[in-house]
Amino acid sequence: MIKYSISGWKIMVSVFLMALLTVPLASAEKKIFHGTGEYTMSDYETPEVAKQRAIAYAKQRAAEQAGVYVETYSRMNNMQITEDKVGVLVNSAMLIIEQNTEMQQLPTGDVRIVGKITAEIDTDTIKERNSNQDIDMLRMKEMYTYLSVENKKDEKEIARLKNEIKEMKSKELSTKDLQIEVKVKEQFFLANQKLNEASTLYYKNEYDNSMKIVNDVLRLNPKNEWGYVLRGDLFEKNKEYNKAINDYTNAINIDPESGAALSAYLGRGVLCYRKGEYDKVIMDFSRVLSMMPINNYSRELVFYVYCVRADLYYDRGEYEKAIDDYTKAIDINNKDAEVFKCRAVAYFAKEEYDKALDDYTKSITVNNKYAASYIGRAHIYNCKGEYDNAIKDCEQFIKYKGESSIKMDVPYTLLGIAYFGKIDYERAITYLEKAIEINPNNKAAKEVLEIVSKK
Repeated sequence: MIKYSISGWKIMVSVFLMALLTVPLASAEKKIFHGTGEYTMSDYETPEVAKQRAIAYAKQRAAEQAGVYVETYSRMNNMQITEDKVGVLVNSAMLIIEQNTEMQQLPTGDVRIVGKITAEIDTDTIKERNSNQDIDMLRMKEMYTYLSVENKKDEKEIARLKNEIKEMKSKELSTKDLQIEVKVKEQFFLANQKLNEASTLYYKNEYDNSMKIVNDVLRLNPKNEWGYVLRGDLFEKNKEYNKAINDYTNAINIDPESGAALSAYLGRGVLCYRKGEYDKVIMDFSRVLSMMPINNYSRELVFYVYCVRADLYYDRGEYEKAIDDYTKAIDINNKDAEVFKCRAVAYFAKEEYDKALDDYTKSITVNNKYAASYIGRAHIYNCKGEYDNAIKDCEQFIKYKGESSIKMDVPYTLLGIAYFGKIDYERAITYLEKAIEINPNNKAAKEVLEIVSKK
């Protein structure tokens, strides 16, 4: 049985929540940015792709202006935004409202394409994106970093190919193979532009439109690992889990060490958990933990992954590994009552009762209303013969039970045992009978009641 609540973690990693920040409509402010980009097209290039390159350069110019604005706005409004987060916010929040291109014939025979865009960012969108879960920001940061690197690489490769073609032409040599390579580069460039568009639609919850475009991405470039990750996310949204797992696996197979693979291991691990394939979960989450640095983006996610892997180790009877993972989780966040309780359970399974008692106490210190730890500690107190402490903890459990999944027959059984230990047989019988009334299958209560009844 899984002991650490996985519900919060599943929400974090299986879906990328868009936590909307409620603000008065009157507070929204829209800021307009203009960008101009140029691209020189040779006669062997595709005009539509060349236009997209000019527009891409124009977007870069507008994004630079928007980045300055977002940075200034965040400081004025006391928003904690790091430099790398500014880029993520701009890329995900900037909306293109107008774009056009014009072509100018050059004396060399080439064509200069001038792209112009008008874009806007509104402050509500900045706040909304900034309020996203850290895992959302981590995913967006990794993808936009990938796109930035690929675009720079593409720019250098196209420049190299153009120079080589020019040199080959001057020698009257065939440039057919090089021109084919240019066409391939064009496809990859278009794939990345569409990936950016599909990602933006995904974070706007326009999943059907995002799916159409990401299919184009993979048609243009079947080796685009982020395309597979995004489509895996979309399949997950549609509850097509086997298709999602297949796409996550495709992303991993392309480059097992990439940022896309990290996201794919995480997504695949979540879905394997849903399918009850826990050995696969451990394998995928182990990869996540080996690849993911602990920083402001990932801290909470790493905490939950350690907790869930610890639960799975516990269920396999690998208590030492479970304790090690719970300890690593505590090193990240020592303000979580549940993880101390979970480590206490693992220590108890190893019969290290003093350590278990200490962890139950730490759990209660973190949250004195955390009912489950009172029950665990009461059980140990009974084992140690500290019956008054056991009774107090059972009473605290009853006081704070709330929505705890532990049924009331458990504290009544422990109270019955405690009063039996105190030789108060009448109260012992009363509580044990209550426990059996609630749960007729409570074997422990029946056995103790049989003994007490003979006194």
